[in-house]
Amino acid sequence: MITLLIKKLDSILSGNDSFKRLLGQYNAGIKVIKVEGPEGFFTGYLVSRLADLTGRGFLVIVPSVKEALSLVSDLTTVNKEAVYFPGWDTIPYSGNEYQLKNSGERMRVLSNLLTGKDQITVTTLKALVTPLPPPDFIKKKLLKIARGNPIDIEEISRELSSMRYMRVPRVTVPGEYSLKGEVLDIYMPGDSTAVRIVFEWDDVEAIRRFDPVTQISLSV
Repeated sequence: MITLLIKKLDSILSGNDSFKRLLGQYNAGIKVIKVEGPEGFFTGYLVSRLADLTGRGFLVIVPSVKEALSLVSDLTTVNKEAVYFPGWDTIPYSGNEYQLKNSGERMRVLSNLLTGKDQITVTTLKALVTPLPPPDFIKKKLLKIARGNPIDIEEISRELSSMRYMRVPRVTVPGEYSLKGEVLDIYMPGDSTAVRIVFEWDDVEAIRRFDPVTQISLSV
């Protein structure tokens, strides 16, 4: 059903003058393009079509959180990788669970952008004007861990502590990490699952996701 709808929309859009102008503005390097008119699922389709034709990621600003989440859902439906960049609904860095989740989601989006990952980022104007840490500050805080690479576990432990992660015997909530023998568990804010890093001597042997409630590894 969705495939037939997409094909019908493709046929209509291919000869649409307004869409041609929109695409021309984007290809001309215009940084800010205002679009009015599209509503509902068609907005997601329009954004996905632009991504297909340009081969690049971009930022989409919508009026409300509800519209942002709906757009991310629609883009996922048409198999496009899209992420939501949330704002602060309470005092930033206040430490409550909701803000920890928001902080983690914001940092993940910013980290992806800094590492050059193409993605469609959806946000609101309110979230966009919230002050952000300098790019160099975020880059310095990125921990790059890959299977087969060497790892300095003591240095990573110090970095996690400096970022206000709490060391515990067993991770159960975001913002915690656990180091037992040759296993490092990290539960990052904004994630629904935790990460388990298994190392042997000074090399990373395995990286996998696991359920922090059951502690059972998940298929990836």
